[in-house]
Amino acid sequence: MTAPSGGAGRGASTRQSDRGADQQARRVAIVHHQTRPTLAVAAAFTFAAGVAAVVPHHTGLWLPLHLFLVGGLLTAISGVTQFLAVTWSAAPPPPHALVGTQRVLLVVGVFGLGVGRELGASPVFLGAAGFAVIASLVLLQVTLVRIRITAKLDRFRPAVDGYLIAVSFGLVGCGAGIVLASGVAADRGDVLRSAHLIVNVFGLVGMVIAVTLPYMVATQVRSKMSARATPRALRSATGLLTAATVLACTGVLCAWPLAASLGFGAYAVGIAATVSLCPRIQRRQLRWAGPRIGLVAMGVIWWAGTTAALAVTAGQGQGPSDRLLLALIIGGYAQILAGSLAYLAPVLRGGGHVRLTAGFELTRSPLALAAANAAALGALTGTAVVMITGIAIWLADTAVRAGLLITVSTANPLPPAPHPAHPSGIVPLDAISDSRAPTNQSTGGTNG
Repeated sequence: MTAPSGGAGRGASTRQSDRGADQQARRVAIVHHQTRPTLAVAAAFTFAAGVAAVVPHHTGLWLPLHLFLVGGLLTAISGVTQFLAVTWSAAPPPPHALVGTQRVLLVVGVFGLGVGRELGASPVFLGAAGFAVIASLVLLQVTLVRIRITAKLDRFRPAVDGYLIAVSFGLVGCGAGIVLASGVAADRGDVLRSAHLIVNVFGLVGMVIAVTLPYMVATQVRSKMSARATPRALRSATGLLTAATVLACTGVLCAWPLAASLGFGAYAVGIAATVSLCPRIQRRQLRWAGPRIGLVAMGVIWWAGTTAALAVTAGQGQGPSDRLLLALIIGGYAQILAGSLAYLAPVLRGGGHVRLTAGFELTRSPLALAAANAAALGALTGTAVVMITGIAIWLADTAVRAGLLITVSTANPLPPAPHPAHPSGIVPLDAISDSRAPTNQSTGGTNG
């Protein structure tokens, strides 16, 4: 037997290098392909949560919150964090098998918990479903670490670090949920449930939104990143939100009203600090982004306002009320998610500049903006009719627009590799959806 010649070895190495170079060149196209089904699943869970909010069932407020927070938001977080990290960091996309497995585990876990609670399944079944969610979060963390290590650019690293902190909070929250489902801590069920909510709602979901916000606002309004959004400033805001979440959770667990109040208050300050790192929006940018950025802006206002209100009620020794929690979820997180998806959906659909422009026009919905805030106001005031009507109108409007966005699409292959450069120094999301899109249409950027 003879050893392979040096030429053969070099040939294999060259082919492997060529495959890696081709994947890097098509990284945006690949990550678009990976993100589309994930966001479709997130949209389906979000729609199901809206239906569960108005249709009678056995588990009350828990089911719509579970379907939206764990099904809709966490699935969207799984897709969007990887999508943004790859596109902004110029990192190779994660393997298809890893992305697909993580998505399937999350869907199985969410579905299992929802059906299990509704049918009164055993703690063993609920625990198994909970561990599926935990396994999906572990895989998401592995994916994000991989992207961080292989990133060509550091400009998105503060956000990736924030995502890793958020997923860690999510793992703690899932563990607390499994303990609740098992009945082991029945004597402290109410306290543990409040801590479980705080860790998931503020530590996981809120953290992901906060660390993404300066980048997403710049992208949505076609602006450069604010000069104030330095890596140090971004990490300082993340640190404040992390400490605030831990303090609020500790205050609830230990029955220290002052600590809980200070934690929520500090979190509200952290939201304000994050907003200060977003670019200032000019009138022409506001006109272009329209209701999409309106949904995000109103969502942030509801998010900050309800968090400040929770600081007041926590200081009085009260746990998170259903009214404030619903107002936060509907007015805050649901609006921010809707505004973000209204931008990302046309981008992921691809197909060239004409189709991209048509898609952006289709996702401009003043009706959705009005209905969302009416629903949030109804939730805050306890006016069920207003809340349900607002949700129903919002869902119907979104479903019609999503249907039009899908049905007017022709068969669309993976978009070609994006332009290697852009006048602003970064290829913004709407430009990278298709390399044929004019590069002078947007100016997304970062200070690096």
